[in-house]
Amino acid sequence: MIDSIFKFEPAVKLNQLDTEDFESIFANVFLSPGDTVTVGSGTVYRPPGGNISQCNDSLDAVLSAVKCSRNKIFLAGDFNSNVLNHDSHCETDAFLNLMYQQMFPCYYLSCKIFIQRIHID
Repeated sequence: MIDSIFKFEPAVKLNQLDTEDFESIFANVFLSPGDTVTVGSGTVYRPPGGNISQCNDSLDAVLSAVKCSRNKIFLAGDFNSNVLNHDSHCETDAFLNLMYQQMFPCYYLSCKIFIQRIHID
């Protein structure tokens, strides 16, 4: 969500919402009124069980386009991937390599939700 004090426009060429393995939505945010300089803001999502190789290919294309724009960008996402097993899972290793090659070092906040059922007799 972009605060209402900022003017923004969708970055249509980067938005991909029609695939099963990868979704992205981006916007260009103008930092001050009348300014032509923008900062990109993007979110990427890979659904659980989505094809990691297809996601990596789509992500590579989007990140290449982002790099060509030469704008600063804030990127967040839920890749549904356990990056801790990169040494034993080649697609996860390829994902990390892709992020570093595209100059997006990864900072991870890993969350797991456990649901405990309580039975009351």
